[in-house]
Amino acid sequence: MVDTEHDDVVDAVRAATNGRGADRAVDTVGPPILNAVIAAMGFSGGICIMTAPGPRRTDFDTLDFYRRELRLRGLNTTTLTVNEVAATLRTALSEIERAQLPAPRITTRYELDEAAAAYGQVAVGNAGGRVILLPRPPAKG
Repeated sequence: MVDTEHDDVVDAVRAATNGRGADRAVDTVGPPILNAVIAAMGFSGGICIMTAPGPRRTDFDTLDFYRRELRLRGLNTTTLTVNEVAATLRTALSEIERAQLPAPRITTRYELDEAAAAYGQVAVGNAGGRVILLPRPPAKG
């Protein structure tokens, strides 16, 4: 399935990887760009979906997916503690840094007690970039 709306994502990844495609992708958008993420993957690449706002169903070419030996994993962060989410994100960040990929543009940071406002901003599509929810530092002592 072709996603012409997000060809710029595929083109940018292909350019950055000399045409090879990405080894790993963390998709925090979900179905609206999943086909572009899949198209941007290199052989045997892995995709981790961490959220699914908006429409939660999508179609993709399973024949192409399995022939390129791609992997798809869902990470439901609602089943994890804040510390487990932070550890997962630290691991993902180190993998992204090793691959020398640019970090997404962060537009807003919210404290944990402002989570409802953060999710509200994302839900209505007014983020203009990534919205960060800051975990509380571990208690000392």
